[in-house]
Amino acid sequence: MAPNPQHWPEDSYSVQGAVAALGITAETVFKWLGKGRLVGHQLTKGQPWKITLPNAEIKTLAAQVRHIRRSRRQAS
Repeated sequence: MAPNPQHWPEDSYSVQGAVAALGITAETVFKWLGKGRLVGHQLTKGQPWKITLPNAEIKTLAAQVRHIRRSRRQAS
């Protein structure tokens, strides 16, 4: 197994895995972690984040991201 895979078996994702699953930027992942919108942990500073993302949460958050993007496009 790679040292920092995008996805671990127990519904945990790295930052890059969350980026791919949700269609957002790494900056947004870190903002959401800080605000508590995403739940994750690091064993120690500098280690990879393990972000808990069950399939149902991925679907919900990805749908919200798509909705926001559509709204912004229409407002332009």
